[in-house]
Amino acid sequence: MTIIKIVFVIILIYVVSLLFQKNRYYSAAYIAKHSTPGDCWTIVNGKVYNVTQLTKTHSGGPESILSVCGKDGSNIFNGRHGKESFPQSEMETFKIGVSTK
Repeated sequence: MTIIKIVFVIILIYVVSLLFQKNRYYSAAYIAKHSTPGDCWTIVNGKVYNVTQLTKTHSGGPESILSVCGKDGSNIFNGRHGKESFPQSEMETFKIGVSTK
């Protein structure tokens, strides 16, 4: 393998790892930029979630999700779902990182 191919493979591995990494750190200011129905991120208990797709399927309707786009939705999520296991586990599928607050 030439040095160029080796460097290419290393960069490719790094990029792929970033795509699947769930411990990226995001500031509240950055999360606030994702506050539309087509790009909806929220913070729940210090974790960052991209819940854009959830706005279309949430049993409580899109409004409950849209109300937390771009901000910390911990109080709303915990108030509605408390310690229910299904919403907690379902949210993990939308996790993209951690808030730096």
